[in-house]
Amino acid sequence: MAYVLLSREALIRRNDRPAAIAYLAAARRWAAHLTNREQLVLETDEAALRGDTSRSSELTELMAARFPSPATLSSHAFSLFRSNRCTEAVPVYRRVLAMAPRMTAPVEFPALRRARDLLKNLQAGVPR
Repeated sequence: MAYVLLSREALIRRNDRPAAIAYLAAARRWAAHLTNREQLVLETDEAALRGDTSRSSELTELMAARFPSPATLSSHAFSLFRSNRCTEAVPVYRRVLAMAPRMTAPVEFPALRRARDLLKNLQAGVPR
């Protein structure tokens, strides 16, 4: 699991995609030693790094269903948002906020605001 976290750090903090890919490859070599949850996290991150937003959304939905928590639901909502499925992301974000009303996640909440804006525009018939 440490390699997955290193991959995220390389991608998010340093914007170092080659390092992120290398860390995920190292994580894949140890996959047999991971729990089911950790394997889902690995597969989700691999799909996201490949740009396979559809698969990433499927996996985050599975993760949120099997291991419901504000973190897994937030990941699923963000994945839906990245897949341009904003109308589906908003209710998931609402569920996150219901579970943890004081939760602060600076990465997720700008996406929530954007999803709400897009939802309002869709409802008003305004093109994106």
